Amino acid sequence: MPNKKWTRRQIISSLAIMPLAVNAGLSTFSNSLQITAKLIRCKLFNSDGAPFDVNKMDRLHICDLMLRPFQIDPKLAPGEIVFKPLPSPFRISLPVKVPGFGEVFLYADNRGAGYTAKSLEKTKTLFLNYEFAADRLATIQRLIEECRNSCIKLSSGTLERITSAERSFEQAKQLAGDDKAVTLRKYKGNAIIPG
Repeated sequence: MPNKKWTRRQIISSLAIMPLAVNAGLSTFSNSLQITAKLIRCKLFNSDGAPFDVNKMDRLHICDLMLRPFQIDPKLAPGEIVFKPLPSPFRISLPVKVPGFGEVFLYADNRGAGYTAKSLEKTKTLFLNYEFAADRLATIQRLIEECRNSCIKLSSGTLERITSAERSFEQAKQLAGDDKAVTLRKYKGNAIIPG
């Protein structure tokens, strides 16, 4: 094979296509992650313990931790959502009507860390009623800590509502395995942690 010297123009041209080749490789890797990872299966009940209505899932979205939505193609059935996991941490969000509170977007985000295919690989079904409540409580705990650090005093009424919500959540945890009972218990709790 002859020893051919490249011109400056040939070197620059070859460098210009390198990012395209790297991106193509990353895209293939990302797609293979989505294909090989098991599907994420979620379960959700409404406030009376019935499976969540498919018609009310039209505003479901999966987003990153900065709330930027991902494009997904979920499979929906009454009380069930199934989708391919994403390679980067994500949140699950859905507007839910909470009795005595109104309709509010609830987020499930693995206590702020986001879900990944790896974090959910041993989870058979993600029970969103529980996850929405647990993640809301985790957010409230972070906000309480921020208030303390900023010398902001919360009112006694707010603290009582938080304590009531924590108590309701702990009681619901005791019913683990009976998803309908857990759902009904959480909706009876204080509206500070809807879901």
